Amino acid sequence: MLELKNISKKFESPALKDLNASFEKGRIHLLQGRNASGKTTLLKIIAGCLSPDSGEISLGGKALPSRNYPFNSFSLAFVEGRFYEQISAAENIKFRLRLRGLSLKKEELLAGAERLGLGEKELAEIPAGLSLGTRQKVSMLGALLSKSEILLLDEAFAVLDLPARERLAKTLREEAASGRTVIFSSQTARGLETFSDRFHILKDGALLSPETPSYD
Repeated sequence: MLELKNISKKFESPALKDLNASFEKGRIHLLQGRNASGKTTLLKIIAGCLSPDSGEISLGGKALPSRNYPFNSFSLAFVEGRFYEQISAAENIKFRLRLRGLSLKKEELLAGAERLGLGEKELAEIPAGLSLGTRQKVSMLGALLSKSEILLLDEAFAVLDLPARERLAKTLREEAASGRTVIFSSQTARGLETFSDRFHILKDGALLSPETPSYD
């Protein structure tokens, strides 16, 4: 269980306000809210990329430090991806896994890529030569191959076409069934209501009832 207690973060104005939430292991959690509602800030705080101004995060009943997280516990992927533009998509993934102390065989890379509809041609391209949707798939692939227990996916379905959305949904269901916790953000729950196990709705930095989906 991942638990957040009284998490607050302020930039020029409050981004998160005394937020409490729990995320069950092996479940798919939708973090839904409009633009600037605090979704990306919250994912970055969970991942340890940002420190909250106040509050506590615990994993498995143990409080996590504000810095120096257990590196392999979390993996964060953004809609536009974060890449080194001088090397191929495949080399980007391999490099990031090496930072985690992981090696990757070619057959493992290709098997993971096939799950998301990626081929060797796309993996051999430098990121600048890829479409936004393909860059997003590469970013998601890196997270999936990280072996982290919690996947944090920012706007995971935002720029994908219908076949790609269906592949990603199937893949994330399989990952949750294997015991991984999936937390993904979206500006709308429409089309994702039957896929997600739990809704967590953010509005102006505050968390509303997770049992009440919003389709605005």
